[in-house]
Amino acid sequence: MKTYHLIYSEPSKVYHLVALTSLIFIEFLLLTLYTFKVNYFIPTWVIIFCFLIVYVGIIFYLKRKILSVECEATKTDRGILIELSRTNFLYTKKEIILSINAIKQITSNTDPTTHQICYFLINFIDRANKVKLGYPKSKHPIDMTDFSNII
Repeated sequence: MKTYHLIYSEPSKVYHLVALTSLIFIEFLLLTLYTFKVNYFIPTWVIIFCFLIVYVGIIFYLKRKILSVECEATKTDRGILIELSRTNFLYTKKEIILSINAIKQITSNTDPTTHQICYFLINFIDRANKVKLGYPKSKHPIDMTDFSNII
């Protein structure tokens, strides 16, 4: 069986972590503005702009290092076996099996410029969360076309 090198993520966990990070960001911003009275020395728009740059940097870091994990996907008798390259506090299991019977819908997104498949979004019957499988930027997108044939 052929193994495919992909990027694994769960959009629901991404949304929750972004919402939590946003709340923390707003809390620190308000704390800086009103508790420490920094806005008497530095204009408020400068403080907000600096916080926004830091916030966007944190979101990109989280997206690259925590929210998306490289994996190897293999078609097995029981479904699609996902072997994560590493675990973290969001993805605690090293191996995940996506049962073919539990999959409700698989949609693919294509890049409009190259018309190559960028990622698959897998919806399940029995749970609300989804799984996103995409190809790494360093790999050739033809892997995604081959991978679509096994699903």
